[in-house]
Amino acid sequence: MPVIQYVPVDGEFELLSGIRLVATPEHTRVSQVVETGGGPAGSCTAK
Repeated sequence: MPVIQYVPVDGEFELLSGIRLVATPEHTRVSQVVETGGGPAGSCTAK
């Protein structure tokens, strides 16, 4: 089974070239959007 490592991200963070996490605090304090070269692709919420 692969080992998964979770890392807290505060603000913007580039996962890979052209794929970024962008904070969207206007939704909730901990919301983030996954942005690709073509624009937002989905959203993530952390606790």
